[in-house]
This record gives sequence, C-alpha cells and structure tokens, in this order.
Amino acid sequence: MHPMPDFRTEDQYTASGTYVIGIDEVGRGSLAGPVMVGAVCFPLPPDRASDLLALGINDSKLKTATARQLLVPRIRERAMAWSIASSDSECIDRYGITDAFEDAAFQAVTAVSRMLPRHTPWVVLTDTLTVKRFRQTGISQHAVLHGDRNSITIAAASILAKVERDEYMTTLHQEFSAYNWIKNKGYGTSDHREALRLYGPTPHHRKLFIRNVLLERSAVGKWQK
Repeated sequence: MHPMPDFRTEDQYTASGTYVIGIDEVGRGSLAGPVMVGAVCFPLPPDRASDLLALGINDSKLKTATARQLLVPRIRERAMAWSIASSDSECIDRYGITDAFEDAAFQAVTAVSRMLPRHTPWVVLTDTLTVKRFRQTGISQHAVLHGDRNSITIAAASILAKVERDEYMTTLHQEFSAYNWIKNKGYGTSDHREALRLYGPTPHHRKLFIRNVLLERSAVGKWQK
C-alpha cells in the first residue's frame, strides 16, 4: 500500500520560511466541461500538521465522493489561502488543453499568492508536470512525481478541484441529461460516447476531443434535455 501524502516535500521549503502553494487539475481528459485547477497554501510552518495528516487527505481519485465532500470545508478551514480557476471548452478548443490548463493554473496561483504576506518567498508544487507559464513569468515551481499521492498540499488542491468540477457537471446534467454527466462527469464513457453519436455535441463539448467519436458513426439530431 502506498503511504499517505505528507509534508516531506513542503518541509524542504517551509524550513527556510518559504510558503508552498500546491496545485492540481481535474478534467484534462474529459470530452466535455472545463478543466479546473485547485490551489492551496497551508500556514507556515504548517500549523496543526498532525491534525491535517489525521484528516486522511489523499489523491482525490482514491477518495469516495462522500469523503471528498466532507474534506472540502476542513481543507478550506485549515488553509491559509485557496483558490479554484477554470478554462471552459471554448478556451480549450481555441488554445489547446495544455495552454488552457496553464492559464487556469496561473489564475489559481495568482489568486492564492495575493493572499500571502507581502515580500515573502513562495513556491508552487505541481503534480509531475512543469508549467511553462510559470517559467515564463518567473514563478518558482517544483514538479513532484505523483504529487497528489506524495504531497499533502497537492492532494488537498486535487480534492477542492474535483469536488468543484463534479458539482458543476452535475448542474449541467440537469439541462443535458442525455449525456449522463451526473455519473460520467463528461469523461468518455460508453454511455456518453453513444449519446454523442445519437444527439451530437452540446455547447459544452470540446470539439478537439470528440472528432473521433463522431467519426465512429455519423451523429444525427441534436442535443436533447
């Protein structure tokens, strides 16, 4: 069994007085809906670290929906600052998923950094990937391999983003129920792909992502509620 995320990576920075902002994204591979990025910064040094570890914060994919929802208010309460930003399907189609993700990441990190004490250093922990936008704008970053399973700050960010995006897709489901977003959250499950072939895309589908699905069989009709 893989150990739970902890503060070992964060300690490399907080020991010298540097704040740590953890980020993670949700929805990168979805056929519909936005890509969302969560950003979290815990107090420096991490107050009540044992209390945070006891919450069971982990990679959002390893937690049940109920467990994630219960963790959200506890993470927000203990965080020094947090933010969630998104890029919608139109942005993803126009600029590509990588640039859309990086724009959301930049927005989320900028929002959190503005809530930190002035003139204090800070660094961003990312999940495996180096963010080009950070490098271009002079933002210090550290890519953590399997970050959402090793860094508690990245794991917390993944939970905030996952719950926010799931709630958003559940809201969209009320208008576009044929695609079953309440269950698949916009990912390419068999029921979602079949609905796409039957009814065609909605305004929330990513045109770049669904071309192959539509080619499997000509889509007829239009989206239905």
